[in-house]
Amino acid sequence: MYDFEEACPVSKAASVLCERWTLQIIREMLLGATRFSEFQKYLPRMSPTLLNTRLRTLEEQGIIIRKKVPDKKGCEYQLTPSGLELKSVIKEMGKWGMHWVFESMDAEQLNLSSIIRGYAVAL
Repeated sequence: MYDFEEACPVSKAASVLCERWTLQIIREMLLGATRFSEFQKYLPRMSPTLLNTRLRTLEEQGIIIRKKVPDKKGCEYQLTPSGLELKSVIKEMGKWGMHWVFESMDAEQLNLSSIIRGYAVAL
């Protein structure tokens, strides 16, 4: 996590949220993903090591909690009230992206699954 060394609330939020893949993890959680395998499914370009690191950081920052699933292997991740408050932030970023960035994407970047998932959060 990068520290901008500023007392500015935007800088403090950016130090937590603007690391690579962090907002996409939160987006997937807002869409219902709770298990490591689900994150891997919806974020296939993200390495498992980095996913584990980001989940740990989000947990340390109080944005998600990790719970052991009784009688199952592994654990589930859930958004805390702090994490749930990010829904409006993700929604507005999605709207902004559709309005200002979407048209400039090339064919390789246009992944229908990601577009639909992003659009679902923006609604």
